[in-house]
Amino acid sequence: MYQLSIGCQPLARERLLAEAEPDLGTTHAAIYLCGMCGGYDGSPIGARVHVNDDAIRWTQLGHYDDVDDTLWPFKKVISFHFEPDAYRSALKQATR
Repeated sequence: MYQLSIGCQPLARERLLAEAEPDLGTTHAAIYLCGMCGGYDGSPIGARVHVNDDAIRWTQLGHYDDVDDTLWPFKKVISFHFEPDAYRSALKQATR
């Protein structure tokens, strides 16, 4: 069981907009965190966030191992593409 990072971590919204430094290693932003505590134990799920005028993309999704600073990529889920205005609106509603 996981919790959405935006509900339990400061700066999650900014990370998911690539406006703050990633919180998983040096390149990935947390999407889901521990379902019990909202922390980074328990192999959080993260993605690289790419923002431009045409799309916002999550790539290299996978489980992050903070012990050895490794991301174990998912084999079937490669990326997600979002329309920028809808994405920003969804993040704004999620942080109310």
